[in-house]
Amino acid sequence: MFECCQWHALERSEQAKYYEMARKEKELHMQLYPGWSARDNYATRTKKKKMKRDVGAATSNYETKLGIFSGLLFRSLFPPPLPRKF
Repeated sequence: MFECCQWHALERSEQAKYYEMARKEKELHMQLYPGWSARDNYATRTKKKKMKRDVGAATSNYETKLGIFSGLLFRSLFPPPLPRKF
């Protein structure tokens, strides 16, 4: 049987005991860690800044304008697919 079904099968007085236990645990946690927030667990890393692309690094004006994966350079790195055999 699933836990949710068991929980809903309990009477309100039985559920009240667990709600009271949860409230006590929450109070204890607030005493032990007064400044704690769940928000502290998130966004601990800062965003990385994008590096600017060095325009002088390209070998030719053609590669600078169209990008590195265009034209002859792209074709030399990735040859065309072979024809299909039927």
